[in-house]
Amino acid sequence: MEQGKDGTIYVGKTHLSWAGAEGLIALKYSRKPHLAIDEIALTKTGFKITLNADATKARATSL
Repeated sequence: MEQGKDGTIYVGKTHLSWAGAEGLIALKYSRKPHLAIDEIALTKTGFKITLNADATKARATSL
């Protein structure tokens, strides 16, 4: 992992990592809030997932 002068973070991946295939990923902050999981709880019928914001289709495609 390395950080560029513009703040971009570069991460090298191997086939042994959880993220999948080998390669190089560049992560750059877009100044837009991201949608993230706050909590996952087990229920009698499955899981309840709580996010940090409303997960509308329009919001998900604009991130």
